[in-house]
Amino acid sequence: MASIEDYKCEHLFLLIGRNPLPNYVAAKLLTKLKVADSKAHLYLLHSEDSGRSKGTKNYADNLTRVLGSENVHTEFLPVEPSNPTSIATEIDKHLLRIPANEAIGLNYTGGTKAMAVHAYGAIRQWKERENEDKKPEDKRKVFFSYLDPRQLTLWIDPVELGGHSVPFNLGCTDPPDQKRLFDDARISFEQLLKLHGQELLPRGYRNPRSAPVVEDVVNALWADYDAFNTDELKKWREWKEETLKPIVEECQRVGGSGGDKDVKGRQLTEEEWAEYSRRLRNKRISFTFPYAPKLRCALEKLGLLVNDEIILENYPNDGAEDTVGHFCKGIFNNTWLEDYVFHQVQMLATQCNLHDVGISLGTLLPKETEPYFEIDVIAMRGYQLFAVSCTLNPHRQSCKEKLFEIKLRAEQLGGEEARIGLVCRVGKGNPRELSILRKQLESDNIKVFGYSDLPDLANGLEKWFKGEI
Repeated sequence: MASIEDYKCEHLFLLIGRNPLPNYVAAKLLTKLKVADSKAHLYLLHSEDSGRSKGTKNYADNLTRVLGSENVHTEFLPVEPSNPTSIATEIDKHLLRIPANEAIGLNYTGGTKAMAVHAYGAIRQWKERENEDKKPEDKRKVFFSYLDPRQLTLWIDPVELGGHSVPFNLGCTDPPDQKRLFDDARISFEQLLKLHGQELLPRGYRNPRSAPVVEDVVNALWADYDAFNTDELKKWREWKEETLKPIVEECQRVGGSGGDKDVKGRQLTEEEWAEYSRRLRNKRISFTFPYAPKLRCALEKLGLLVNDEIILENYPNDGAEDTVGHFCKGIFNNTWLEDYVFHQVQMLATQCNLHDVGISLGTLLPKETEPYFEIDVIAMRGYQLFAVSCTLNPHRQSCKEKLFEIKLRAEQLGGEEARIGLVCRVGKGNPRELSILRKQLESDNIKVFGYSDLPDLANGLEKWFKGEI
């Protein structure tokens, strides 16, 4: 049985496009980065700025920073993407310097199709010239590889074997050899952002922290909300407006998302942050709303509801950022559905090999102060991004708009490998609406979880993470 170790190279050529994730995976798997006393040479072919067209040198820089290994030597090869002479000249110049006993690889997943064709042709022609009339044991070792995003498979074409490509499945975790490949290729969400020159905002919650709204409260909220009739839903909104809105506005004045800065971006001192937290926890919220029996029961059981008052100082604090503020904003803004979904994802992390999960994660572009975009729930499985958008809106058109936004952002980050999920209430009272939405949206990388899926959401998510649906 073939081993990935047989195809690791001392010298690896990579084509840099606008999605550097395949380059990261190739560099991790096809070089000897983790081998002591060895050196990996990476040659990053990138385009340069030309008129209004922005080149890909910045992605090459990002890749170098994220790999960040001491035993990596990187060379940047600026080329004209559609010019075969430019590509061949630059590649030949570096091939001539490589010792005869060291293996060479080209992963042609990134870059443009023209770059892939010309780079492949240049290296193959050089190899044929070099190996002409040589004994088999003296021939140069050259391997070509491609990362298939649909099958999560790395294909290697060792020309010496007569064109028989060798597949390595990167989405499998069994047997142990497969698990090692899976682990070697994995990347964190923060590293994925850095490949694209983005930063993770210091807000939201990531493993190993627990979700900021306790599970019993989330489940009770869901059950009561789902049972509201039109009049009860109106009264629920009125209660939130009267009682929770002032608290939420105060949270937003002190750092929008429970951060440690004021609305002008000034860093709060420890004393100011402590005073804000103390004042927030000392608040009492009147809760005489009669149409949420399960929520009342859950709050009473946790000691949060006493004599028709929600006592925030009794709310569990997991040591993360402003949990009380998140609790109030979650109810007021209906973002508690994210917490419900996040709980399910957390419970599945081990059995589905999810090494990085998070909720309400925002990203920031360099030198910007406003968030670029925010993802409700994320999970990383190996090098594959799962991004989930959550909405209580039961209308098809609104759900489609919400999904298209996250689809665009998730595919920018995770490429064709990214999987996008929508958790919504479409289908309540009219299952045909959910069927229509699925026909309109679902594809190999999009999954819609509607009203009928919510009672057993964990089971559906597990199948989705494992590629069974």
